[in-house]
Amino acid sequence: MKTILILTNKDGRGKIIETERSLAQEKEFDDVKVFVMSDNCELSDITARCGAETPPDYFAYHITAKDKGKTRVDFNDEYFTNTMIKGFSHEEDAKFPDNFYNKVLPKIYLPEQDQLTLADIERYFPSTLESTLNLLHDIDYGKGKDDLEKRYGELLKESKCKYVFDTFFDNDNEENFVAMRDKLITYATQH
Repeated sequence: MKTILILTNKDGRGKIIETERSLAQEKEFDDVKVFVMSDNCELSDITARCGAETPPDYFAYHITAKDKGKTRVDFNDEYFTNTMIKGFSHEEDAKFPDNFYNKVLPKIYLPEQDQLTLADIERYFPSTLESTLNLLHDIDYGKGKDDLEKRYGELLKESKCKYVFDTFFDNDNEENFVAMRDKLITYATQH
């Protein structure tokens, strides 16, 4: 069973949850366990809920809360080393029917919705291998570090692609591209 942590302040109907108690959810479906917490929780709150030794496999955070400085969690903390992290937006996502906010949160909060599955969640989190291959493809085509930082900005900050990027550009070209590519693909498939 995989786990997902969601930081939010709305329940999927657009309703703002007023209290931490009414927001907090901990539910188990067939193949996924869900933890929902408020935007402003701290790492200690997360480890208390998810377990100090069992970080979530997936972590979805509210983009607006992060941009406004309401999110207190450091996404680069060692605790999230093997966690796939991605943001979602209540405002932007609400305009489109097939998205995280409309497809995942209602299944947690509304009993009349269909069962939430791991496939519903995975759709929003590109695999480390997929992201790594895209990044390596662009490196191989000669895109420079600055161009890659612009294109993969958020991805480089919040996913394992940062490891790929840093490893490739910080190795002083001691390894040729093919050797580095193979090494990083191996890393990605294991994480």
